[in-house]
Amino acid sequence: MDANSSQNEQLYRAAVGEGKADYYVPLFYRFDQPGGSRVSWNWPSFFVTFLWLLYRRMYALAFGYLIVWPIALAIVFGVVVMLLGEVVGALLYWLVALGAAFVVAPMFANAVYHWQIRKRIDKLSADAPSHAALVERVIGQGSTANVAVIIGVVATCGVSLVGILAAIAIPAYQDYTIRAQVTEGLALAGPVKASIAGAYATTGQWPTQLQGIGSQDAARYVTSIDVSDGVILISYGKAANRLIAGHTLSLHPGVQGEQIVEWACGYAAGEAAQTDIAPKYLPSVCRAPQTERL
Repeated sequence: MDANSSQNEQLYRAAVGEGKADYYVPLFYRFDQPGGSRVSWNWPSFFVTFLWLLYRRMYALAFGYLIVWPIALAIVFGVVVMLLGEVVGALLYWLVALGAAFVVAPMFANAVYHWQIRKRIDKLSADAPSHAALVERVIGQGSTANVAVIIGVVATCGVSLVGILAAIAIPAYQDYTIRAQVTEGLALAGPVKASIAGAYATTGQWPTQLQGIGSQDAARYVTSIDVSDGVILISYGKAANRLIAGHTLSLHPGVQGEQIVEWACGYAAGEAAQTDIAPKYLPSVCRAPQTERL
């Protein structure tokens, strides 16, 4: 195709439709120029990129935008979180996601559309007997997708996407709420840890029992906090999720350095742990061999 030829204009108009030809054809001429800028702005792409891609019959790109791109971004985000931490990872994730959706996509949407149109015309021209026949072929393919097709695709993708998000979000939310319930017990155990440390500083021994622990009547998820040889046993029940109700989280004291009491939470105590709550419902400090200084 020779840039700026009348034949090109016919083909471009046939490909995009007369309704938008006056907008797209001048842009396509600019994109055809060697070294010409590919930057422009497309408002429909800014507001509804996925629907615009469908309407302009770029189905593969629409699928990639809706499915492949979010999955790829999530994978990259997971790697960034492991390397830089959750705060930095989340910040970079949203910067990239929002920048791609509301800056990069509308800036280069017209250039991508031009590239797709050129590919479509080149494919149809492979065995076209004449230019007139080629124009008819381009017109025959249609410039935009049928509205019924768009509604069907959107409905199907919408249902699938909701299902995927629900499958991911519901278990994740449940885990989050259970961890929040476990945290109540750790907060209530704070004064108990201080009392045990005080008793040890006075007697040099861990208390077998501890008086004045206080009632847990006001707690929503904790039924009791007991002390056995310095070990704090937090029992869950009441309104707690069934996955932790009737289960226990233990806090084990130890002494390091200059009589500084440190606590091993849950499975961090190793074989001595008296915890039977699944590790995924516990704070990270309670899953691995590490201690918390009082």
